[in-house]
Amino acid sequence: MKIFSSLKQEIKELKNISLGGCVWLIISLVIILCFSLSSVYTLSDFLYLKLFGEKTVGMVITLDKDNRNATRYTIKFQDKYKKEHTTENSSSYDDDNRWQVGDKVDILYSADNPSHSIMNNLYEGLFSPIIFLVISFLVYKLFLPVYKGFP
Repeated sequence: MKIFSSLKQEIKELKNISLGGCVWLIISLVIILCFSLSSVYTLSDFLYLKLFGEKTVGMVITLDKDNRNATRYTIKFQDKYKKEHTTENSSSYDDDNRWQVGDKVDILYSADNPSHSIMNNLYEGLFSPIIFLVISFLVYKLFLPVYKGFP
Protein backbone atom coordinates (compact mmCIF):
# COMPACT_ATOMS: atom_id res chain seq x y z
CA MET A 1 0.00 0.00 0.00
CA LYS A 2 2.98 2.27 0.57
CA ILE A 3 3.67 2.15 -3.18
CA PHE A 4 0.20 3.49 -4.00
CA SER A 5 0.40 6.31 -1.48
CA SER A 6 3.83 7.24 -2.84
CA LEU A 7 2.42 7.18 -6.39
CA LYS A 8 -0.51 9.41 -5.34
CA GLN A 9 1.96 11.90 -3.87
CA GLU A 10 4.02 11.90 -7.11
CA ILE A 11 0.89 12.58 -9.18
CA LYS A 12 -0.10 15.49 -6.91
CA GLU A 13 3.40 17.00 -7.32
CA LEU A 14 3.11 16.85 -11.12
CA LYS A 15 0.61 19.72 -11.01
CA ASN A 16 3.38 22.11 -9.94
CA ILE A 17 6.05 20.98 -12.40
CA SER A 18 7.91 23.47 -14.63
CA LEU A 19 8.33 23.23 -18.41
CA GLY A 20 11.94 22.01 -18.05
CA GLY A 21 10.80 19.43 -15.54
CA CYS A 22 8.07 18.27 -17.94
CA VAL A 23 10.58 17.83 -20.76
CA TRP A 24 12.95 15.89 -18.51
CA LEU A 25 10.09 13.73 -17.23
CA ILE A 26 8.91 12.93 -20.77
CA ILE A 27 12.43 12.07 -21.97
CA SER A 28 12.98 9.80 -18.95
CA LEU A 29 9.64 8.05 -19.45
CA VAL A 30 10.34 7.49 -23.16
CA ILE A 31 13.75 5.97 -22.36
CA ILE A 32 12.21 3.70 -19.73
CA LEU A 33 9.43 2.66 -22.11
CA CYS A 34 11.81 1.92 -25.01
CA PHE A 35 14.21 -0.17 -22.94
CA SER A 36 11.37 -2.01 -21.20
CA LEU A 37 9.53 -2.82 -24.44
CA SER A 38 12.76 -3.95 -26.08
CA SER A 39 13.44 -6.25 -23.13
CA VAL A 40 9.97 -7.72 -23.15
CA TYR A 41 10.05 -8.29 -26.93
CA THR A 42 13.49 -9.94 -26.91
CA LEU A 43 12.67 -12.08 -23.92
CA SER A 44 9.24 -13.14 -25.23
CA ASP A 45 10.73 -14.02 -28.63
CA PHE A 46 13.42 -16.17 -27.00
CA LEU A 47 10.94 -17.85 -24.65
CA TYR A 48 8.45 -18.49 -27.47
CA LEU A 49 11.07 -20.27 -29.55
CA LYS A 50 12.42 -22.07 -26.47
CA LEU A 51 8.96 -23.38 -25.52
CA PHE A 52 7.23 -23.87 -28.87
CA GLY A 53 9.96 -23.82 -31.50
CA GLU A 54 11.77 -26.67 -33.17
CA LYS A 55 15.32 -27.49 -32.17
CA THR A 56 18.04 -28.51 -34.60
CA VAL A 57 21.79 -28.35 -35.03
CA GLY A 58 23.32 -25.91 -37.48
CA MET A 59 26.82 -25.19 -38.67
CA VAL A 60 28.66 -21.86 -38.63
CA ILE A 61 29.53 -21.09 -42.27
CA THR A 62 30.89 -17.55 -41.92
CA LEU A 63 31.83 -15.13 -39.21
CA ASP A 64 32.67 -11.45 -39.51
CA LYS A 65 33.90 -9.01 -36.91
CA ASP A 66 32.89 -5.39 -37.20
CA ASN A 67 34.73 -2.32 -35.95
CA ARG A 68 32.95 -2.49 -32.55
CA ASN A 69 34.34 -5.99 -31.96
CA ALA A 70 30.92 -7.59 -32.38
CA THR A 71 30.83 -10.86 -34.30
CA ARG A 72 28.19 -11.76 -36.89
CA TYR A 73 27.66 -15.47 -37.46
CA THR A 74 26.00 -16.98 -40.51
CA ILE A 75 24.63 -20.41 -39.67
CA LYS A 76 23.23 -23.03 -42.02
CA PHE A 77 20.65 -25.49 -40.70
CA GLN A 78 18.00 -27.90 -41.91
CA ASP A 79 14.40 -27.83 -40.75
CA LYS A 80 12.44 -30.99 -39.92
CA TYR A 81 11.62 -31.38 -43.64
CA LYS A 82 15.36 -31.38 -44.50
CA LYS A 83 15.10 -28.00 -46.24
CA GLU A 84 18.20 -25.83 -45.77
CA HIS A 85 18.02 -22.36 -44.26
CA THR A 86 20.54 -19.78 -43.12
CA THR A 87 20.30 -17.41 -40.23
CA GLU A 88 22.47 -14.60 -39.00
CA ASN A 89 23.17 -13.97 -35.36
CA SER A 90 25.42 -11.38 -33.88
CA SER A 91 27.09 -11.21 -30.53
CA SER A 92 28.76 -8.23 -28.94
CA TYR A 93 29.69 -10.27 -25.88
CA ASP A 94 31.96 -12.69 -27.65
CA ASP A 95 35.10 -14.02 -25.99
CA ASP A 96 37.67 -14.66 -28.72
CA ASN A 97 35.10 -15.99 -31.17
CA ARG A 98 33.26 -18.57 -29.13
CA TRP A 99 32.40 -20.35 -32.36
CA GLN A 100 34.56 -20.86 -35.44
CA VAL A 101 33.62 -21.70 -39.03
CA GLY A 102 32.55 -25.35 -39.11
CA ASP A 103 31.40 -25.48 -35.47
CA LYS A 104 28.03 -27.00 -34.67
CA VAL A 105 25.53 -24.82 -32.79
CA ASP A 106 22.05 -25.46 -31.45
CA ILE A 107 19.33 -23.54 -33.30
CA LEU A 108 15.74 -22.80 -32.31
CA TYR A 109 13.35 -21.97 -35.13
CA SER A 110 9.66 -21.52 -35.73
CA ALA A 111 8.14 -24.53 -37.49
CA ASP A 112 5.78 -22.20 -39.40
CA ASN A 113 8.55 -19.83 -40.41
CA PRO A 114 12.06 -21.34 -40.25
CA SER A 115 13.63 -17.99 -41.14
CA HIS A 116 12.55 -16.91 -37.63
CA SER A 117 15.44 -18.56 -35.84
CA ILE A 118 18.01 -17.91 -33.13
CA MET A 119 20.91 -19.70 -31.51
CA ASN A 120 19.74 -21.80 -28.59
CA ASN A 121 21.97 -20.07 -26.10
CA LEU A 122 20.63 -19.01 -22.72
CA TYR A 123 23.33 -16.37 -22.33
CA GLU A 124 22.46 -14.70 -25.64
CA GLY A 125 18.71 -14.98 -25.09
CA LEU A 126 18.60 -13.55 -21.59
CA PHE A 127 21.60 -11.22 -21.35
CA SER A 128 20.34 -8.23 -23.34
CA PRO A 129 16.78 -8.27 -21.94
CA ILE A 130 18.14 -8.31 -18.40
CA ILE A 131 20.59 -5.49 -19.18
CA PHE A 132 17.77 -3.42 -20.73
CA LEU A 133 15.56 -3.97 -17.68
CA VAL A 134 18.41 -2.94 -15.38
CA ILE A 135 18.93 0.23 -17.46
CA SER A 136 15.19 0.97 -17.26
CA PHE A 137 15.29 0.56 -13.51
CA LEU A 138 18.37 2.79 -13.20
CA VAL A 139 16.77 5.52 -15.33
CA TYR A 140 13.68 5.27 -13.16
CA LYS A 141 15.60 5.46 -9.89
CA LEU A 142 18.35 7.92 -10.84
CA PHE A 143 17.03 10.24 -13.53
CA LEU A 144 13.29 10.41 -13.05
CA PRO A 145 13.48 12.27 -9.70
CA VAL A 146 15.65 14.96 -11.36
CA TYR A 147 12.59 16.59 -12.98
CA LYS A 148 11.66 18.02 -9.58
CA GLY A 149 14.84 20.08 -9.50
CA PHE A 150 14.15 22.04 -12.71
CA PRO A 151 13.23 25.72 -12.23
